[in-house]
Amino acid sequence: MKKLVVLFVLVLSFLAFETQAQEKGKKAKKEKAKKEVKSEKEKAEKEVNSEKGKAKKEVNSEKGKALGNQTVSFTSSVQCDMCKDKIEKALALTKGVKSSEVNVEANQISITYNSNQVSTDDLKKVISETGYDADDVKANKASHDKLPKCCRKSGE
Repeated sequence: MKKLVVLFVLVLSFLAFETQAQEKGKKAKKEKAKKEVKSEKEKAEKEVNSEKGKAKKEVNSEKGKALGNQTVSFTSSVQCDMCKDKIEKALALTKGVKSSEVNVEANQISITYNSNQVSTDDLKKVISETGYDADDVKANKASHDKLPKCCRKSGE
């Protein structure tokens, strides 16, 4: 009888162990499935956010145009990198200027600005008052004469 009880206990223990193993396997499968779903959800959210970001940039670009953002280029008497720094700094301090880039080799100044806040004539005046030519507007003589020799136009 004792052998039968021991055998019965062993069978019950084995069945309990087997049931636990099956439950762990099911739980592991559920966790894996959850992770896969979460991963797919995150991937889909990234794609949606990426598309939203692109759409937002396009809308902001259109808004920028509607707000009067424009780009203009002037030929200038810029001579060196020191000239470039002076002009870009003066333009950066000008209300309505979004960005500027001076190309020393090409003697060109490219400016992105809000035309509702500043005009091209105003921009030329800022450049002139810094001591440099801007297309048809000649450099302010007093400002030009204060520039270091390397920044002055040839022969002046």
